Formats: sequence, structure tokens, C-alpha cells
Amino acid sequence: MRHLASELAVRGVDLCAVPKSSRPLARLQLTTETATRVQIILVAGDTDERLGERALDLDSVPIDARLLAIAVATDELLAANWSDLERRRAAEPPPAPKRQPAAPSARAEPRFLLGPVFAFDAFGGGQRLLGVDARAAFGFAPRCALTARLGVRQGLPRSSDHGSLHATALLGGLGLRLELARSDRLRIDLFGRADAVRLSASAYANPGAIDRSDSGVAVTTTGGVALRLLLSRSLQVTLEAGLGGVPRPVHITDARQRVSGVSELGFTLGGGVSAAF
Repeated sequence: MRHLASELAVRGVDLCAVPKSSRPLARLQLTTETATRVQIILVAGDTDERLGERALDLDSVPIDARLLAIAVATDELLAANWSDLERRRAAEPPPAPKRQPAAPSARAEPRFLLGPVFAFDAFGGGQRLLGVDARAAFGFAPRCALTARLGVRQGLPRSSDHGSLHATALLGGLGLRLELARSDRLRIDLFGRADAVRLSASAYANPGAIDRSDSGVAVTTTGGVALRLLLSRSLQVTLEAGLGGVPRPVHITDARQRVSGVSELGFTLGGGVSAAF
């Protein structure tokens, strides 16, 4: 067996007792007619057609050399029919390529963000506002998103010569967010937005002065940097800081003197949690 296997290995053919494929190139059948007479039959692997056979008489062969004699006779039988085997091997279709398992597709990032953000706004005109926004973002392109917000603000009290001023505000705006850098858990964004701010002021006059309430709508623009920390696929924490201007200001006056207002330069800080989906 080892002798025959080594001879076939030179020709690029494996010899095995149990077929390794459903269509071997050929099969060798050894049958014994008597104790010293062996029949070697070469059969095609795909059609069971007999390609050749050889009868071997081992009477004159020593017992310890009989296996070698069978191997030599088998090798000669194969050599005599080798051209036919080569033709059959060339006609076999090539083995189908193994299909590689498809790599798992990367899960698409969530396109929508929705959640509250607590904010602090300060303006050069003197107004300081604290409040909360409801914010939303829609990713319309890779690393780009449209943003929107609605918010309420409570102004910090301001003193004047004739009393004190208390302000509230409602605001709404649209913006754009551009992702600059990312890691597994962190996103760094640039943002820009424009807001309409309806500022309402109530005066609490000192004795002898007259109370008066008024309101106006300011337009603000803001740009800045935001950090988004991804707690999970569906939950993010956002921190932001921005600077901006007030193309359309609103002033709060006392006896025609400005004491506060949404005007000049603006500064904002914010932080909140968003659901991603």
C-alpha cells in the first residue's frame, strides 16, 4: 500500500482505502480466486467501467514478498491505463469554489435623535436665560444632520433704577450639524443654527414708579462645538458650547435706558440626553 501510494503521489494522485470524494478517479478491486491467485481490477470512478485487469499467481513468490508483488502488479496495471485515466481526469469539471461566509454587514447608524437639552444663554446686552429645549436631529447624509429645537427660558432677575425686571422666552430654530471626528464611543461635531427668540419682560416697579410689561422677537445665530458620548446604540449624551450674534436684537429699557436684552454677542452652553433610532 505504501509503495503504491508513493508511486501515485508522484503523479499527483492520492490512494486511499476509503474514497475522499463521491467521484474518485478510479477504483482498484482486489479479489482472491484461490489462496495464491489474486485478481486486480481497475474500474472507472464515475461509470463503473472496467478499464483493465490483471491476474497474479503468487505460488512462486515468497510469502513475505507477496504484498510487494501485488503492489508492483497494481502499479503496472495503472501505468498501462494511465493515459485513459489522465483523459478522464482532464474531462472532469473543476471543483466548485468554496463559498466564503458572508461577512456580517455593519449595522447602519441611527438617523434620528430626539431628547431634552438643558441650556444656559448669555448675551452682551445683559440678558441671562436658563431653560430646556426639545431637540431633534435627522441624518440626511453621512456625518451630516439637520437639527431643530423648541425651548423655554427663564431669565435671571435684573435690577434697574426704578425696580426689577423678570424675563421669559420662547425660542425655536433650525440648524446643521457636521461630524468632524469619531471613535467607538465619541463623536465631535461642528454645529450652526438660527433661532427666533420671543422675549417677554415684566417690570416690578419701586414705589412711585409704574409697572410695564412688553415683548419682542429677536433673531440669533450660533455656531460651536458639540461632543456626543454614545452610551449605547440608542442612547447618547450631548455637551455643547457656542458663540453667536444677534442680527435682530430686542432691548429691555427703563426710562429709555437699556438695562437688559437679547443683543450683541451671545454665548451658550448645553447638555442633555438623546434617544437614537
